Amino acid sequence: MWLKRLGYSVLLLLSVPLGWLGSVSGFFALAFITDMIPLLLLSGVLVSVLLTGWLSWSACHGLFIRPLLQRGLPVIVTGGTLFVVGVITSVHVFQPMAITYVPKESTFETVYWDLPTGSRLAYIHIPAEGTAHPTPVILLHGGPGASSNFTLQPEDQRLASAGFNVYLYDQVGSGLSERLDDITQYTVDRHVADLEAIRQEIDAESMILVGGSWGGTLAAHYLAAHPERVEKVVFSSPGAIWTPAFAEGEIETGSSGNASSIVAEFATLRWVVAYALQQINPTAAQNLVSDREMSAFFQQIVGHVIASDVADCDTQDGVRELPTVSVIPQGFGYYANMMTVASMSQTADPRPVLVNSKTSVLILRGECDRIRPEVHQEYREIFTYSTLFVVDDVGHAVNRSPQYADILSAFLLEQPLLLEPYQSEIALP
Repeated sequence: MWLKRLGYSVLLLLSVPLGWLGSVSGFFALAFITDMIPLLLLSGVLVSVLLTGWLSWSACHGLFIRPLLQRGLPVIVTGGTLFVVGVITSVHVFQPMAITYVPKESTFETVYWDLPTGSRLAYIHIPAEGTAHPTPVILLHGGPGASSNFTLQPEDQRLASAGFNVYLYDQVGSGLSERLDDITQYTVDRHVADLEAIRQEIDAESMILVGGSWGGTLAAHYLAAHPERVEKVVFSSPGAIWTPAFAEGEIETGSSGNASSIVAEFATLRWVVAYALQQINPTAAQNLVSDREMSAFFQQIVGHVIASDVADCDTQDGVRELPTVSVIPQGFGYYANMMTVASMSQTADPRPVLVNSKTSVLILRGECDRIRPEVHQEYREIFTYSTLFVVDDVGHAVNRSPQYADILSAFLLEQPLLLEPYQSEIALP
């Protein structure tokens, strides 16, 4: 008899945590059907009440306690469980995160392309000086979900002085460009379609693409889709051509730019719930946490990750290190980042097409880059007409090198590149 009473007592105690688990399960289970947050919340409440109520009622009747307690105790347990769950969700899930979003600022007057893809993209055009080269240069920023630097950089001025029309734009969902109402439309294919629409918008027969980090990945996918529209490509510390090929990830283990540990440090329950919803029903995640709020959280993470990107190499006691750099990112788009990255696994592998490419390619890698060397080695192996160089004393942001503008213009003007310190290709395993 005492074993039975002990079992019912344990069941009564378990009715509370099982009720919590039931509320979570009910919330996420309905997300497979609807993206309406009130309905998801109602589902969680109903499952919690039914599960906790039934378990506590069964336990109380099994304990043969007084009839008054048999009726009242389940109500107290169920009500208490619902109250605690309600307080936790109200404070930690439905209360907006206390983070300020930093919008992008530009030193140029913002102009837009309204593309047939439905994207409205902010851009700047730096006109060529003198006789213009027939092929414009399109700079592709990293991220995804980051933004282009709408300030005049040395490489921009150098290329314009060399006779190239230079275009910088914020990819859809980031910077000063408009966000998409349907976040599931943030895909690699959408970015490729936008780039092709840009080519048509500026009436260019072909383009020269300069892609940094994720921008390099985008350039590779565009080249695979429209090989006849690309004259040359510069891959500046590019991300993987096709991320599923690197199961271990693109980033060096233990890198100071490792986002996973930084996310774990700053993650809140509200973000965790939204992230879990995103895997089931992205629209429901957006209904719970807006793009602006999620982007504010994203910028907090990115501020720590890109500190290593923009830092120059430094030697401390004979060991290469990346000193801390204060960086305040602006205009980042969380959903543009997460959904584009997620779409990569559904995107066709472009490498079988790219191995036949006859496009002239320059690959640059920062000496202290956090990207795995194997990622950049693959670029060199796939592109027949390519050269890979290490840029000394910089990390992932190769364009911070004082020689970057010279390297870029020399390659585009087909001038010699084998100048110190860029006279040898990277030694990779």
